[in-house]
Amino acid sequence: MTVLADFLHTLRVGEPQAFENLTVFPLIGAQFQEPGYLLLDEALVQGLLEVREVAR
Repeated sequence: MTVLADFLHTLRVGEPQAFENLTVFPLIGAQFQEPGYLLLDEALVQGLLEVREVAR
């Protein structure tokens, strides 16, 4: 196996976070105690993320 494939096997899919028509599934690595990022609902509550559609 390659290094990337080995790493991908250590990941698990977390609980989905949804906002309107967008759903994000966090990837959680076995070697981490806590993710080094905010989840969608946390970022929205803190006002650090804006989700909007743009016309093409």
